[in-house]
Amino acid sequence: MQQQKARRNRGVILTPKGWERFQAAKIQAEFEDNAGDDFTLEELSDRMGLSLHTISRILGREEPVDKSSLQFAFRAFGLDLCKSDYTRPTSQFEELETRQANPQYDWQEAPDASVFYGRSQELLHLRQWILEEQCRLVGLIGIGGIGKSTLAVKLGLEIQSEFKVVVWRSLQNAPPVDEQITNILQSLLGGLQKEIAIPESFDGKLAKLMECLQSNRCLLILDNVETILAGGQAGQCRADYEGYGQLLKCVGEVPHTSCLLLTSREKPREMVFLEGRLARTAVLPFVTSRSASNVLAGN
Repeated sequence: MQQQKARRNRGVILTPKGWERFQAAKIQAEFEDNAGDDFTLEELSDRMGLSLHTISRILGREEPVDKSSLQFAFRAFGLDLCKSDYTRPTSQFEELETRQANPQYDWQEAPDASVFYGRSQELLHLRQWILEEQCRLVGLIGIGGIGKSTLAVKLGLEIQSEFKVVVWRSLQNAPPVDEQITNILQSLLGGLQKEIAIPESFDGKLAKLMECLQSNRCLLILDNVETILAGGQAGQCRADYEGYGQLLKCVGEVPHTSCLLLTSREKPREMVFLEGRLARTAVLPFVTSRSASNVLAGN
């Protein structure tokens, strides 16, 4: 048993950077050699000289493979495998250590994302929006129970080093907006090592929060946003929760280099307005894995 576990741990997976390099080369080859059609697993197997199972593991980026397999895969598309293209998969224990090692990364009760399969396209889109296009407001919208929260954690752990502070908060129990912003501000200021009095008024707290987002690159993740929405009313906030709408509006409109990523079963009304007017607001419709590729292809 110990030998089998050790053998599995010696394998590697593609990093997001390596996966992007590989995908770009594969797409180029499909355009040049396959009339733009996706290669089937069988065609990839013939081209790489690898088994179907190994190719599936490489593309899934979850189960480790031998480094030599990645080298074969890269060479098949004219690439040299670089050290930055692969890494050892993160165990549940290592993920916990990563969360706790840096106090400026406040994950609170975020779900465990160590067991995570697929969703590479969604991760790629979200990384591009947040890191490259610097979207200020990003929504992960879809029905319940299909892994939005886990995807948000997985993404956050992958990109947290790009931010000064990361704060995760769940709205599952619909906390009052004044209370939640105070809580977020305390975490932000603590992560930034600033001892600043938090204003008493809601407007003052919101202004201080925006000041933090403008002066430092921060990532805020709000999970289960649907709990503060009035269902069936086009994403409108419930009575007494309108402050959350004000928060989203400020984050989307005021210039800064931070990002607020939210998960919700329904798109908040403020995002509908901002998405149409501002390039730095993006929404990813999150669907079942079977139809995810079709949705992303249509975006």
